[in-house]
Formats: sequence, C-alpha cells, structure tokens
Amino acid sequence: MSVTQQPRRSWARSIWGWIVTLVSTAVALWIVVQVLPDFELTGSGTAQVLTLVLITVVFLAGVGLLPLPLYRLLGLRARRTIREMAQEPDLDASEREFFAPFRRMMVLSGVSTVVGITVALALAPVVLWLSVRLCEALGLPVRLSGFWPTVLAAVLVSLISTTVGDLLRLPTGRLRILRTLRFLARYLLPMAGLWLTVTWLDNATLGAGDGQQQLSVLVVLAVLFARLAFEVSAPLVTLLLMLVINVFKLWLLSWLSGWMIHSLQISGFWTFVLAALIVTIVTLPNEWLKPRRPPEPPMHDPLMDPMHTPTTPYY
Repeated sequence: MSVTQQPRRSWARSIWGWIVTLVSTAVALWIVVQVLPDFELTGSGTAQVLTLVLITVVFLAGVGLLPLPLYRLLGLRARRTIREMAQEPDLDASEREFFAPFRRMMVLSGVSTVVGITVALALAPVVLWLSVRLCEALGLPVRLSGFWPTVLAAVLVSLISTTVGDLLRLPTGRLRILRTLRFLARYLLPMAGLWLTVTWLDNATLGAGDGQQQLSVLVVLAVLFARLAFEVSAPLVTLLLMLVINVFKLWLLSWLSGWMIHSLQISGFWTFVLAALIVTIVTLPNEWLKPRRPPEPPMHDPLMDPMHTPTTPYY
C-alpha cells in the first residue's frame, strides 16, 4: 500500500464510521418510538423522517461532543501511565512509588466507567429531552413525556444503536461467518427463549394486541437481555449461577417493560424460575460460541527439570 493510499483509507473508515453511527441511531430512535407509548411521532412520512434526522443529529452531537474533552484527557493520562508501566522499574524506589502507575491505571479505569454510566443515565436523557423540545419548537410532530420514559428511551437508544452498529459492521473483518453466527445467536436465542416463555407458561404474558408490536417489544427485550451481560466463570456451579442471574434479568425486564406498549408480565416466584430455566437452556449455545482464549503455557523452571544439566554453578 502506498503512502498516499493510507490517508484515503483512513478517511474512508472515518466516513463509514459516521454513517454507521447516524444510521444506527436513527434506526434505534424509530424502534424506541414503536415500543414506548410516551414517545410518539405523528404527521406525514416526510415530517417523521425530518424529525428523526434532527433528533439523531442533536442527540449524537450532545452525547458525543460534550464528554469528548474529558474522554481525551482520560485517554492522554492512560497512555502516559502505560508508558510509565512499560519503563524499566527503579529498584531503589519505595513500594508506594513502584505501584503508583498501577494504582493510577485503576483509578483512571474507574473514572472512565463512572463517566460512561453518567453519560448513559444522565446526559443522554437530557440531550434527548432537549432535542424533542427543539423539534416541538420547530413545529415537528413529536412527543416525549414523563421522566422515567425519557430515561428509558435514552438508554434504549444507546443500547439498540450499538447493536445495530455492530450488525452493520459485520461484513467487514476476518472470520465473517463465525462473527455473524455469534452475533445472531446472541440476540435471536434470548428472543426465542422469551417467546417460548410467554407461549408455554400460563403466568407469563406479553399482552394482547398487534403481532408486529409484540415482535418489536420482543426485539427490544432481547437486546436488553443480551446487553445485560454478566461473566460467570465457576465451572461446577455455572448453570445454577446463570439461572439465578437470568431470574434477576427477567425481573428487571418485566419492570422496564411496564413503560412499553406491551409489558412482560410474569407472576409468581416459581414462574420466574421456570422462565429463567427456559431462557437459560435456550441460550446455552451462546456460551459454546464464545471465543476461547488459548491456555497460557506453564512457566518452565530449570531447577525442577530432572533432565536439566546446569552449565554454570548456581552460586
């Protein structure tokens, strides 16, 4: 590859990344409008498209640009700390000075996590509310009312847009077939488990109504289920832990769906357990499809090797 082709490919990737972000956010907004009764788009098709585009641009500008200086500062500090950790250690330094870069890296990681949670739960709802108010001031047909529906709408837009963006990026990169299979299984299997739950169990319902609306709610619930990921690494009790975690996730989904056009209603403790068991069994292939890290080779100690013949004395 020539030197002049590298900047062109970099610009192409950057432009494609922005296109994916815009499209995925617009699609996420449209899906959220379909499942939240407190978030409505009315009027002609042209007016709805214009409203979606304006909300998408304002939402991305607020969520992406406002915390950008803080993210850049954290990135600079992290790179500087990594360089310090890569340097030759000072053997004459105290224990506090020796572990200072490691403590600083842990603090930066914690601050970055707090910033991400704050952006998702505090900044994104405010920006979404302001974008809707701007559209209303311009006379565009949109309505978003209520504190919790606004927070839920912003969280759903962030999660669904990330999922749609991952879907649009699947055709690129290596191992496309395997990556596509993992992606589809991650979301389709929880969706199938939820559908079997409301079909088989009498005390688990998704509400009566339009089948398309029920499908939209199932898609959103499957995305939430997949995104609420917890790592379980205890081999002997993995299935039991997965069952307990899925009970909690189903309870959380049933609570969040109370603001949706169809709510996931599960009555009774044992119904939650049976529903979690169904979802756990259906989603087990996701555990098998996860990429496995190669085992680290054991460290070789020449003193413990009976076939080792020293060439120099050990003293």
